[in-house]
Amino acid sequence: MKVPLLDLKAQYTGIRDEILKVTEEVYESQQFILGSRVEDLEKKIAAYCTTSYSLGVSSGSDALLIALMAAGIGYGDAVITSPYTFFASAGSIGEFGCFSFFPSKNLRAFGDGGIVTTGSETFYEKLKVLRAHGSKPKYYHKLIGGK
Repeated sequence: MKVPLLDLKAQYTGIRDEILKVTEEVYESQQFILGSRVEDLEKKIAAYCTTSYSLGVSSGSDALLIALMAAGIGYGDAVITSPYTFFASAGSIGEFGCFSFFPSKNLRAFGDGGIVTTGSETFYEKLKVLRAHGSKPKYYHKLIGGK
């Protein structure tokens, strides 16, 4: 017998009505990128993690990438991480916390998603610019960022 690593359908069945209600609200609002729902989640995660700021991104890997970019980490620089983790992640003690919402995680998204937390307003402002293709104001690119 083949046992799947993850049975998303079984998990979805139990929360189907709640999911459909929320996704219908998103469809009606037409706020598919960022928007008030993401801002609300960012505030709740920052409060839960007892940090000043959190910023939603497209994946846990992107959370790691823009945190490194915001800190100015480049080729040849040393980064200290925990050896007891997934190869792409490291614990939230320090300037940044990076989280993945990949569907197999405990707190998951439909598809992929991630978040970066920080206590630094300076890093937070830089992370916001990096998340928006490096643009501030919109369409004026001072940095190379992601989406």
